[in-house]
Amino acid sequence: MSTQHLGAGVQDLPVELVVFDWDGTLIDSTAALTDALCLAAQDLSLPVPSREKASHVIGMGLRDALDYAMPSLPPAQLPAFIERYRHHFLVRDALLQPFEGMVELLDDLDALGAPLAVATGKSRAGLDRALAQMGWRSLFIDTRCADEGLPKPDPWMLRDLCETCSVDPSRALMIGDTTHDLGMAAALGTRCVAVTYGAHPRDALAQWSPAAVVDTVAQLRAWLWPRLAAARHDLPAGWHWRSVCLSSELLEGGAGVRFDLRPASADSARPAGAQPAFVVRYQGQPRAYRNQCGHVSVELDWPAGRFFDDSGLYLVCATHGAMYRPADGSCAGGPCRGRGLSPLRTRESNGKVWVAFEIPAQ
Repeated sequence: MSTQHLGAGVQDLPVELVVFDWDGTLIDSTAALTDALCLAAQDLSLPVPSREKASHVIGMGLRDALDYAMPSLPPAQLPAFIERYRHHFLVRDALLQPFEGMVELLDDLDALGAPLAVATGKSRAGLDRALAQMGWRSLFIDTRCADEGLPKPDPWMLRDLCETCSVDPSRALMIGDTTHDLGMAAALGTRCVAVTYGAHPRDALAQWSPAAVVDTVAQLRAWLWPRLAAARHDLPAGWHWRSVCLSSELLEGGAGVRFDLRPASADSARPAGAQPAFVVRYQGQPRAYRNQCGHVSVELDWPAGRFFDDSGLYLVCATHGAMYRPADGSCAGGPCRGRGLSPLRTRESNGKVWVAFEIPAQ
């Protein structure tokens, strides 16, 4: 089955979940994985597979990969082969980098509020290590690995992600560099985009009739961006969502999280014209406001992050004692004299708190 059987109606649905493969799609690791497999065979004086054959198994589960690339591997040598393979890969692992433009794309997708996930042939230990190295743990709402269930091209990983994220498979999108990724998506009736800068050649990928075949991250962005408009949650033109903290950071009536309504420039953490703001949790919901007292133009909190009074019922200005209702920022007493706080639009999803930001003019 290929995506040509999905029909135009499915192809035109908005994308509600973007699922990435890891090796060869997000991270430029094809050569390292291929080298590790070939060197492991060489170490044990086993037949060394061709690089084409070794790269074909990237993304597969370990057992299927070895059956294909190393069919003559004696069962008794399997533990030694795995040890040598891991040795050679880990030597290169810390040096692996994302493909050019991928960091910026993921940051922008996160700012847009698009739910992101990973379905990979890596082990759970390997993926957790890679996520930590890249600092990407908070970018993905969920991940699935080959050692947790059936490996690609079985649709288990993708199906489980869709079920956990409450997204119909027809509204998800799989992005991958191998026919294993595309086969997994096709088996579930999920759209897929093939990237040619990874392990498998264009001709093999094109046979699955993906929604798009792209050669660079820039081309991936150009195809993907218009199809994620639904993730803007009805924001007006010129606005986007940006995550300001994890949901777990906000406790009911507890300390607030400060942030700046303008992104910091490369040479200053507090650019000229900075717009301080904060978010707290009240009655179970995140409430965000500009950090500016309605009485005098000063920031409310002192010490930093303390916005509630001792009762936990009001937001209070530490300078002159003006009090505000947390639900809407209206003046509740003191010298604010009817002048309230300026509220900001918020939402909470994917374990994060999001605030609407105006995109600065170029």
